[in-house]
Amino acid sequence: MLDRMFNRTFGYVLVAALAAGLGLLAAFHFLGRQAGPAAPALQTVTLLPQSRELPPFNLRQSDGTPLVPGELAGHWTLAFLGFTYCPDVCPTTLSELALAQKQWQALPESTRPRVLFVSVDPGRDSPGKAGEYAHAFHPDTLAATADVPALEKFATSLGFVFMKVPGKNFEQNPQDYSVDHSANLAVLDPQGRLSRHHPSAIPAPGHRRRPGPPDRGGPRTMSLLTTLSWALPHRLLSSLARSAAYSDTPWLKQRFIDTVVRRFDVDLAEAAQPDPAAYPTFNAFFTRALKPGARTPDPDPRALLMPADGRISQLGPIEAEGRIFRAKGQSFTAAELLGDAEAARVFAGGRFATVYLSPRDYHRVHMPWTGILRETVHVPGRLFSVGPDAVRNVPRLFARNERLVCHFDTDFGPMASVMVGALLVSGVETVWSGEEIPPTATTSPARTGAARASCWSASPRWRASTTARP
Repeated sequence: MLDRMFNRTFGYVLVAALAAGLGLLAAFHFLGRQAGPAAPALQTVTLLPQSRELPPFNLRQSDGTPLVPGELAGHWTLAFLGFTYCPDVCPTTLSELALAQKQWQALPESTRPRVLFVSVDPGRDSPGKAGEYAHAFHPDTLAATADVPALEKFATSLGFVFMKVPGKNFEQNPQDYSVDHSANLAVLDPQGRLSRHHPSAIPAPGHRRRPGPPDRGGPRTMSLLTTLSWALPHRLLSSLARSAAYSDTPWLKQRFIDTVVRRFDVDLAEAAQPDPAAYPTFNAFFTRALKPGARTPDPDPRALLMPADGRISQLGPIEAEGRIFRAKGQSFTAAELLGDAEAARVFAGGRFATVYLSPRDYHRVHMPWTGILRETVHVPGRLFSVGPDAVRNVPRLFARNERLVCHFDTDFGPMASVMVGALLVSGVETVWSGEEIPPTATTSPARTGAARASCWSASPRWRASTTARP
């Protein structure tokens, strides 16, 4: 699930970024296969010759009590530095750890490992806010923070570092900054001593791991595919790819399906149709359904369900001025994303989550919360890839690409689900009106009003086509 913090009313924006399955496939064939970031190997764990005592420290926990060395005794503890405005590493790591924590619940409480999230952004993160953020991933996660000198002392004792990085408008807006920090986990033994360092992205046993790119800081290089995408005829390529994706020519559709299954390790055992040869077209495979019971919704009535079977790449607050996304100096506003400044006002002070669907995922998006559809807006735009490299290097990417915005009224406040298209992947179909993206791009947002609004007690679905309509 995404969140358990909905005991008050505020806006929430969900952004579903659809991976360019055919685009990546084409890149393999025509631009050469580029190796993605490898999953950390076991050898990258740093084992200390012997466990090391930590010097005295004093942090403040989310419940207001002090966190001192004695508090960490009696359990193995995984300590991680971060901050609630972190756009990528922090939510990814806490999501992975939450999966492990769910499996640890089968262990006796006395032997169950613990997770400690320490915010290194005391200027914006109070102990309570750090706890609210950490508990959104798993309620058992410990959370703490302190003033900068105390945090520096604690981080240094773990062999970690962090540094405040001002943004472009920091002089005019003191809140315009990010925090670079070590992304490893510190493993503390039951005596509270430092035992080892571990890469931050830890897969739970048996979990299908989707590693994100490592956050190394410093200058970033742009891949050849992202560079070329500025000049590519996005819509022409999408029209051509649509013909291939909807083709029922046996050898052609099977070539696409088999290649994607092999290269992206697609798990068809959980699909309603596990036989790759049974799909009539590549698009049918790409938008496949899962078998009943493959995903079990959280029974907690306060839980906002995961809207898609992807990876949370960003999660955080929407700033008062409407700034919704922040990564390495790049940002855009809710008004730009939604294509409507007036509609964006209600989301100021709310929260957002970005879910990235890779080519291995089934491309359906579900209703995360019961609500009433108020309006659907098609916002035309470009069709850049939404892969990690493009997200890092194309300014305002999600506000540039073609997208479908669905506005809902819920019992916790307004909610917008934004389906962001990508290179060769932009068609969107809804259960309430079929294909939503018009066959011809327009120059201004196209709206459908509340006449189609209805209350969904079950989970309505969006289906993402592999291509834009020609």
